[in-house]
Amino acid sequence: NSDTVATSLPELLNAAAPVTPAVIFQMQTILADAVTAENGAVTAKNSAVTAENAAVTARDVAVAASIIQYQTFAELLAISETVDYKQYTVAERANAAYILQPAGYAALAGDATLVNGRVAKLQIDLKGMNVLSFGATYDSAMLLAIDRMGNVPIIVAANSSTAGIAKTSAVDTNIQILDGVTITLANGSDAGVFNFIASTNISVTGGEIDGNKDNQSAPSSTSNALSGIYFDLCTGVKVTGVNIINTSACAVRALDSSDVKVSITGSGAGYIPIYIGPRGTGGVSVNNIKVFKCDYDWTTVDRLISERTLCSVTTTDAALDINDITINDNIFRQTQDAPSGLHACIAVRSGNNYSVSSNKCYGGGIPITLVSGSDGFACFGNTVEGAITLYAIEIAGGATNWAVYGNILKGTGAAVTGIQVNGGSSFGTVDGNTVKGFENGCKVAPNSLAENSTDVSFNSNIIDVSNQCYSLKYTNGFSISGGVANTTDSTSIINLESCDDGLISHVKTKATSTFFVRVSGTEQTMNELLVTSNKTNVLAQNDRYIKDVTSGLGIGANIKYLSNSNGPNIRNLQGNIMDLEGTGTPQGSVVAGVGSTYIDFSGGAGATFYVKETLTTSSGWVGK
Repeated sequence: NSDTVATSLPELLNAAAPVTPAVIFQMQTILADAVTAENGAVTAKNSAVTAENAAVTARDVAVAASIIQYQTFAELLAISETVDYKQYTVAERANAAYILQPAGYAALAGDATLVNGRVAKLQIDLKGMNVLSFGATYDSAMLLAIDRMGNVPIIVAANSSTAGIAKTSAVDTNIQILDGVTITLANGSDAGVFNFIASTNISVTGGEIDGNKDNQSAPSSTSNALSGIYFDLCTGVKVTGVNIINTSACAVRALDSSDVKVSITGSGAGYIPIYIGPRGTGGVSVNNIKVFKCDYDWTTVDRLISERTLCSVTTTDAALDINDITINDNIFRQTQDAPSGLHACIAVRSGNNYSVSSNKCYGGGIPITLVSGSDGFACFGNTVEGAITLYAIEIAGGATNWAVYGNILKGTGAAVTGIQVNGGSSFGTVDGNTVKGFENGCKVAPNSLAENSTDVSFNSNIIDVSNQCYSLKYTNGFSISGGVANTTDSTSIINLESCDDGLISHVKTKATSTFFVRVSGTEQTMNELLVTSNKTNVLAQNDRYIKDVTSGLGIGANIKYLSNSNGPNIRNLQGNIMDLEGTGTPQGSVVAGVGSTYIDFSGGAGATFYVKETLTTSSGWVGK
């Protein structure tokens, strides 16, 4: 049809009007040519695939020709010496673990495959890879190569008391233990896994370290039981994302090392799992320590547990400092079976300017202990739960400029105290904590008057215990204010022994104990105390609001109990000077000291307001 141009077969059919045999023949010819062209293209493609397959087959044949397969190692050892890097397949040990040998090979565990210089398949020659002591390497190339060859476990062999992988004076060392790879200490090595001395910028990340302690000799002391990872005189230490289990000593131990960051998981250390600080005599002060996002479970009685602390930052030399410490956002489980004062989840036994925050601690004698000589620290936002044997949080002797606030302490245990402040700890605050389920709430307990605590305040705490909510001894300059103080104890809510210069205000309690405040003293007279604006539910006898219950030095002249919700105002406890009220005349019925006042709600002219002018008995009241 000369009037219409067709650009496709459907248009061609539409354009063929009328359709004649000649037109149909022409269309069939066009279609036949198209099919022929398509078939030619398919044939060419198939030829290319055939050629590629032939090349692959030829390569596989060549590879197969270069590999000698044997069924046993005995057959392998019978072969004459071969060149380095030639590979052998040994079917009987195809899934064997690796062992790092002193000769510089990663050999199959338990097999003498190093004879005649041969290296079997699933092994790698480490001699050219910056070899460390005992044939290991400090970079991740070795571990990467093994991972690529099957992701099988690695066993580290070491001589007694020497780490399997060690390095001295390394700079910018980076060991990456790949996810899914476990490095295990070989049986009978009696050593640690990694050991770094005088090294700088060390990073160990990922994977798992297994100390295999059940198959090591029991060390006689911590000094000859190296850790999973051990640092000595190092700077710039980073251990993150590593699962460390079953070590004979510590999981991570860093002595005389600064700029240390530890974030691990694991369980089953034979000694303190995380131990950081100066070594003591002959050591150096250390700075910038951070333990964060650890999750460690220490739940079995083990060797070398004379000190049962899960995470310890400490020094044995008082002349050495530990500065700028952060222990935060960790989960520590401590269920060792000894009620020792050293039985802790977190212990900072010497240090300045540090914080312990947002940790979860389960069990222990003292889950969190912050000890002697520390200057400037904060313990906040922590949760302590479980069976406790001594204190949930301890502030030990000599601490200054400290704060314990916003912690949640819940647990069980006889004679257990929520927060314990020991002798000589001064200029501190205990604020906004919740203490529940223990025997005692908060205690200040120096050993003697000579090491008394000064300037300690307790504010807005919520306490629900079975004994005293607050018990202070040898404390001068203290305040207890706000919050709730409930107890099932029938004796007292607040107990003060040989204390002075105190304020108790705005505390709310539902307890029906005999005394709201119980005062005693055998070594020091309490001269200054103001108890005011508290909401109490204490029995209403005059002598039960504040009481000297000993025959010791007792109380001084300026002891006042004013404006509380229950009972009279006592303006001078020693002189029994009170502001009283009631129905009926006080003459002959109300005992008070000279200077006391009384309001009679039923009185009239001259018989409503009374002043005690003489005597200390129930007589001497004069109406005004």
